[in-house]
Amino acid sequence: MISESGTRFYAGHIFWLSTLVCLLTAGCGTSEFPKSYPVSGTILLPDGTPMKGGNIEFESVTDSNMRAMGEIGQDGTFASVYTYKSNGHEVMGLIAGEHRIRFELPGAADNEGGEKQQRKPPLIETRYRSFDTSNLTCTIPAPDNHLAIRLEKKLGVAAESK
Repeated sequence: MISESGTRFYAGHIFWLSTLVCLLTAGCGTSEFPKSYPVSGTILLPDGTPMKGGNIEFESVTDSNMRAMGEIGQDGTFASVYTYKSNGHEVMGLIAGEHRIRFELPGAADNEGGEKQQRKPPLIETRYRSFDTSNLTCTIPAPDNHLAIRLEKKLGVAAESK
């Protein structure tokens, strides 16, 4: 049998031990990701029409293990970007800083019958498919965290007259 003073003794120890555990686990950890920002945008082809489908990918200039991806809709816009690390962890948004940009084109898709159907990819230069050759960058945070990207024609190709 425990006396009233003994009960207070144990309760007091449990309270302080719980408080100590909470302080140690909450105060010492650092976030795995730097501050991130929700980002949206529009991708236009050289002729001004929207890029229909695919993915936009970002790579942090300061940490190449920090990459992000967003899906491009049929109207050429993207609204949800997730930053991820090679360990599989991710966070919504794009982390602060400068990023290189590349595009992944849509590939084959299943039609209603379950058969593979080849989608016609947008006509973009192969240089836009690599971080090393796209020459596209952005800095986050950006005004309204909205990016407007218009792809250019290859140098030396005559522009269309309108």
